[in-house]
Amino acid sequence: MQLRKAGVLDAGAVREVKVLHQRDTIVSHIARLGLRYVGHSAGAPHSIILKTPHVAFAKSLAISGRHEVAFYTQLAPKMPAQIVPGCFSGHFDEESLAWHLLLEDLTDSHELAAAWPLPPAREQANCHDARPLARGMVGPS
Repeated sequence: MQLRKAGVLDAGAVREVKVLHQRDTIVSHIARLGLRYVGHSAGAPHSIILKTPHVAFAKSLAISGRHEVAFYTQLAPKMPAQIVPGCFSGHFDEESLAWHLLLEDLTDSHELAAAWPLPPAREQANCHDARPLARGMVGPS
């Protein structure tokens, strides 16, 4: 339903969801989900990222979830394409403090610079050229 609402799934339907990988951060639980479809699903993602609150800190760090959902659902859609992962669904429930994000999976096209929470190695930090990104933010030079 969420993928259809987001416009990435037309006539097909999700047939199977499989957890491919999962890990915890301080504020969240992140799961990479593999998707299989029945029917026409051209253009639909083969995997997505599901981000939910970390069970041990769900209540005490709920504001972080609220802010992250607001970022992906309100601010990110107004940014230039390909700056942040696309968001298929995001919701924060004020009463229960539960939240979730269904995000575009960039695992196959991006590399994790370092295991969280460590910064990237100097060589990795120096190899990324921010000039094309900066030009995209301010317009053509």
